Amino acid sequence: MDIAAHTSPDHDGQKAVSAAAREKLAGAKHILVGAGAGLSTAAGLTYFGERFNTHFKKLH
Repeated sequence: MDIAAHTSPDHDGQKAVSAAAREKLAGAKHILVGAGAGLSTAAGLTYFGERFNTHFKKLH
């Protein structure tokens, strides 16, 4: 079995899907990106300490 054949961009029409996504994004007036807490944690933000206590007093 050739693994590369199953992971290539053309597998299962991924190239067509990518082209359709690019077209939709190019024509979009607005784009909404959602992200969970893991993204801010990966960026180094913490959920405790002075910054948290200052901005989220009601949760402390």
